[in-house]
Amino acid sequence: MINGNKPVDGGALIIEGTDYAQFIAAEPKEIPYIKRLAGSRELINRIPR
Repeated sequence: MINGNKPVDGGALIIEGTDYAQFIAAEPKEIPYIKRLAGSRELINRIPR
């Protein structure tokens, strides 16, 4: 395996924190499909990305 869990969509599928509330207000049924994106540093230190 070369890349592992590397998002290679050019950022198109990443919802920034500032856009999250607006997106959820517009699409509340999508909540189960949104997952938190975290790298090793964020995961270990429990900091937001």
